Amino acid sequence: MTDLQFSQTPHRVTGYGLQEHYIDGTFTPSVSGETFESLNPATNEVLALAAAGDAADVEAAVMAARRGARSVREVISS
Repeated sequence: MTDLQFSQTPHRVTGYGLQEHYIDGTFTPSVSGETFESLNPATNEVLALAAAGDAADVEAAVMAARRGARSVREVISS
């Protein structure tokens, strides 16, 4: 298994730029602000920086999903 390299500093990205989490209808960086490089396996060029999620990001996503499920139940029951 490869060790991930996390960083809070800008990198030269050739493709897709910063890829953030999609939580509660918006793109957001990780709570920690950490990112990791997504590499092209053929050239080893950095294609994108991705937000490095951790437990705080998972918690935010779970809470957003619960709010969404609650809204759906309210619509269905009315």
